Amino acid sequence: MSVSTKLQKALEARHYSQAQLARDLGIGKVQVGRYFHDQITPKTEQLYKISAALEVSPFLFGLLPDKITMDGDLAGFVMEGIKEGFWTLTEEHGSPALVPSEELLWDGTLMVTDTEVLRRVADWNQDRTEEKEVLALLNNRKLDIRETDS
Repeated sequence: MSVSTKLQKALEARHYSQAQLARDLGIGKVQVGRYFHDQITPKTEQLYKISAALEVSPFLFGLLPDKITMDGDLAGFVMEGIKEGFWTLTEEHGSPALVPSEELLWDGTLMVTDTEVLRRVADWNQDRTEEKEVLALLNNRKLDIRETDS
């Protein structure tokens, strides 16, 4: 899915217009229009600003979250992490949790204990579609992510 398609889906989900996005980003409507017609691809920094303005995970645009505690659903990032071996599902502490494996690139150990995300990740692994990916990444809420000792 192209960046322009992802932008369009994010705008539709947020009931935003291209003009509103341009105003929020402090750039011209023509510039935003070019993003939507695949004439130019926004630079990485601009994609982070767009994800913040639309309150969607930067993972939607192929970017890692710039901070691990953030608004936006990280289900897509987590699912890819499980497939790639970065995350491990565990029940060590009595409730389902995602634990990063040693290969995870962030400093420190992080644990996710959001059972809704775990259920969605499990369902999503069974039947992954582009539509589900976009819907998961557009869900905007705080995840229960905290640093743990180890």
